[in-house]
Amino acid sequence: MLVAALALAGCGSSKADVSGSTGSSGCRAATGGTFTLVAKNTRWDTSCITLSGTSVTFTIKNEDRGIAHNLNVMGAPGTYKTDLVPGIATQTLALKGLTPGKTYTYVCDLHPSMIGELKVQ
Repeated sequence: MLVAALALAGCGSSKADVSGSTGSSGCRAATGGTFTLVAKNTRWDTSCITLSGTSVTFTIKNEDRGIAHNLNVMGAPGTYKTDLVPGIATQTLALKGLTPGKTYTYVCDLHPSMIGELKVQ
């Protein structure tokens, strides 16, 4: 039973664990309405993004060779997700009409532990 508990604990992840270092504030800013989000080792390179404005164009770099990832910005208007594509690959996703003051959750549909927040300011 102890072995099973330890195995399950190793699979869990908090938002802080999802993406590694994100700086002192914990969030990275989307500058100029663009943001590059990297998937590597089945993790996003950040679990928190801040956006000044109501639109952003993501460049999603999947650095996991042979592993499919996508970006799904849940609740965003319009086209809000990319296709599941095996890496190594790059995709883009343009979002418009985001609501100021709202926080959107982003996730890889195939790997729900790859999760983060997009905070629109």
